[in-house]
Amino acid sequence: DEFAQLSDEDMDALLEFSFNRYFEASGLFGSQETCLRMARRLRACGVSEIACLIDFGVETDRVLEHLPLLADLRRELSRSDQAAGAEPSFAARIRDGGVTHVQCTPSQLRILLADPESREALGGISLFLVGGEAFPGSLARELREATGGQVLNMYGPTETTIWSSFLEVTEEEAPEDGVVPIGRPIANTRLYVLDEGLRPVPVGVAGELFIGGAGVARGYLDRPELNRERFLSDPFSEEEGSRMYRTGDRVRYREDGVLEFLGRTDHQVKLRGHRIETGEIEAVLQGHTAVAHAAVVLREDAPGDQRLAAYLVPGPGAPGGDALVAEVKDHLAGVLPPIMVPSSFTFLEELPLTPNRKVDRKALPAPSRVPGTRPGGVGAAAGRSEGSRPGSGSEDPGTEASAPSTPRAPGGNGHAGAPDARVAGRVSEIWKDLLGLEEVGLDDNFFDLGGHSLLTVQVHGRIREAFQQDLRITDLFRYPTVRTLSHFLARDGEEGTPEPVTSALDRGAQRRQALRRRTRGGSEG
Repeated sequence: DEFAQLSDEDMDALLEFSFNRYFEASGLFGSQETCLRMARRLRACGVSEIACLIDFGVETDRVLEHLPLLADLRRELSRSDQAAGAEPSFAARIRDGGVTHVQCTPSQLRILLADPESREALGGISLFLVGGEAFPGSLARELREATGGQVLNMYGPTETTIWSSFLEVTEEEAPEDGVVPIGRPIANTRLYVLDEGLRPVPVGVAGELFIGGAGVARGYLDRPELNRERFLSDPFSEEEGSRMYRTGDRVRYREDGVLEFLGRTDHQVKLRGHRIETGEIEAVLQGHTAVAHAAVVLREDAPGDQRLAAYLVPGPGAPGGDALVAEVKDHLAGVLPPIMVPSSFTFLEELPLTPNRKVDRKALPAPSRVPGTRPGGVGAAAGRSEGSRPGSGSEDPGTEASAPSTPRAPGGNGHAGAPDARVAGRVSEIWKDLLGLEEVGLDDNFFDLGGHSLLTVQVHGRIREAFQQDLRITDLFRYPTVRTLSHFLARDGEEGTPEPVTSALDRGAQRRQALRRRTRGGSEG
C-alpha cells in the first residue's frame, strides 16, 4: 500500500539512485509477495515489531519526503527523544523497548560486544539473527558466552530475498579459527553446488553455489547482460520458467547436508556488511593518470580487523609517496563511497603475476604499516624518508605511504599550538597499537590511517581507561587527530585546565613504579 503513494517519478528516482552510489551495482526487482511472505514468517515466530536499518542510497530527508508514513514515524521518535532530554543509546532502546530479537551483521556485533553497556543490554536478547557477511567462529563463541541467547547464522544474497539458508550456532558449529557454516535451505528454497559446467558436485567437493526457489528476484533494472549472467534457467526444477541465481560463493556440502562457506569465485568481498567488487576500485585507480597498474585486496592482518589494501605501480613522472597517495585518495573519494576507499596504499615496481600472466594476489606483500607523516609527528623516527616513489632511491619498494590529512579543528576553532606532550604521547601510543602503525603524526586523521567503527570503539575504551574520563564515542569523530583530541582531553572535555588528565597520567606512572618495586623486591632510588 505504501508504494501506491509514490508517483512514477518518485519510484524511478528511488530505483535510479538506490544502488548507484555503489558504482556498478543496479536496482533489483523483487516483488511485494516475497516481502509479505517474509513478514508473515516473522509474525508466526512471535516477532511483533522489527527495527530496520534501511539504506536507499539517497539522502534520508529526500526518501522520507516521499514516504509519508516513515516520515511520520521519524517525527514521532524525534519528539519522544526530545521529551527524554537526549537521544537514547542503543542499550537504552533495547531495555526500554523490551527487545527480544536482534538482526545484525558480524561487524555490527563486534562493535556492540566491545561496548560494556551494549554488551550488558544484549544479555536480555533471546534470539540473534546474524548475517550479511562471513560469521567468525570466535565471534559466535563470544556472543554465546556473553548472552546465552539462541544464535542463528543467516545466509542469503539480496537477489534471493535476503535469507536462503540458516544454521543454529552451537559450540560445535563455531570453530575457533574458521567461520560458521551457512547451514541448510529455508522453506521453498533450493541450494545447488555446481561445477563450471553447471553439473552437481559430490559431497565434500567445492563448487559454486546456485540458489533456486520462490525467493529468486525478477532481476536487475535495465541490466539485461547482467541478468543473463546471474539469473539462469533452473534445469533441476520441474516448474515452468523456474530460474536460479549464481551467487559467486564457493561452498561444499558436508555429509550431514550442511553447507560450508569457502570464499568467493571472483574478486567480490564483504567489508562491514557492504558488498564490494575490488575490480571496480582497481578500475578507478587505473583511471588516474599517475597510476600505471593497480590491485586491491581485502586483508585481515589482525583477527577481526579487515581492511582494503591497494597496491600501485606509479606511472612515468608520477609524484612521490604522500603526494601521490593524496591525489589518488581525492580521486577515489570523488567517485566511490567512503567504504570503498582503501586504508593503505603500497607502491611496487611491478605487480606479481601468475604463470598465465594474471595478478597473483596471494603474492602481494603485507602493507608495511609505516605511513608518511608530516613534521611535528609523535614519536617520528629520525632520518626516515617521507614516502618517496619507488625508483627514487630513498624508499624500498613495497613501503606504504599514507595520505596527508587536513587537521579538523573542533567547533571551527583550530588548535595551532602543541598539545600537552604526555597526553599526545599516550593518545599516539593507543592509536599506533590499535592501527598497527609505527608512527602517527600530530595531524594525521584517525580515519585516514585506517580507523573504522570497530577500532573507534576500541580506542574509546582504551582512552577512557588511560585518562579516567567520561569520554563520548562521538568525541572521537569530532576530534579525529592526535592534536585536537589531546587538546580536548587536556581540558577534561571542557574549557578549562588540564589537571584532571595529567593527574590521571601521574597516578598511572605511580602505579607502574610501585609495581616495579614489588617485582624487583626493592626500591628505586
